[in-house]
Amino acid sequence: MKTIAFKPLISVEIIYSFDNKEQEMWSFDYFLEDVLMSEDKLVRDLITRPYTDDLEILDDLFKVSMCLSCEVEEFVKLPCFKDVLSKNGKYYFDPKQRDQVEDKIIEGTTIASKTKPFLMVAH
Repeated sequence: MKTIAFKPLISVEIIYSFDNKEQEMWSFDYFLEDVLMSEDKLVRDLITRPYTDDLEILDDLFKVSMCLSCEVEEFVKLPCFKDVLSKNGKYYFDPKQRDQVEDKIIEGTTIASKTKPFLMVAH
């Protein structure tokens, strides 16, 4: 088994989509302290990073789309990043579209606490 021995600096770009606000986009660098971090903990850390002073802004979040890159190519071999890449960096917080990962991301927080289910309107 190969061991990955580095603490990568990840370039992050995230587009936040809300129920009642305009989309927002943030770009920042993220120093990965724990290479064994689970996908849900990594994504929660990334999406809350720009809003640490006001997490209530995320209470009507319905989707995030993120792009992650790193100069160290091996970062894609880390399990948490494999998981993010397998979802194409998209996480849906609509109550009817969430999966177990999104449920874990929002657990114990106000993230998406006011997000309403998307309603299809017949024409």
